[in-house]
Amino acid sequence: MIRNEVEVALNEVLSQCEHVARRYRHSATIASERRVAGLLNRLAAEREGAAEQLRFHLQALGDTPDASDVEIDALREVGDRISARLAASGDAALLRGREQDENRLRAVVDRALATPVPGNARDVLERVRRELAAAVEELTAAAGTAAQ
Repeated sequence: MIRNEVEVALNEVLSQCEHVARRYRHSATIASERRVAGLLNRLAAEREGAAEQLRFHLQALGDTPDASDVEIDALREVGDRISARLAASGDAALLRGREQDENRLRAVVDRALATPVPGNARDVLERVRRELAAAVEELTAAAGTAAQ
């Protein structure tokens, strides 16, 4: 199947949203504080919602979204567990890791927005970019609190 640049860009954002959502869900299961787990689960739901909307837009363009690489995610989850156990403040380490995930996702979204994405899909990407900025602020603040 040959994809155009818009389909490639949307597929990349979709894949990254799914990846970040899985990382959030996993991190929530190993967080030691309930408020941290709540934040992580809420952000996972945001990324899952964005992924679902992007999947719809890709299918409307006639594309079939790529399958996620769950094996790589499983290896990263092991790394998260080790980091959380070894760090003096495991929750702060988890939160900083998810902040890095959000920054990587932001770069993918920015690349996608540089393509001629159609109107409704562009609206989703712009909303995701706003959500990412807010999420990074929340994660930074929560990591600072968790580190104390």
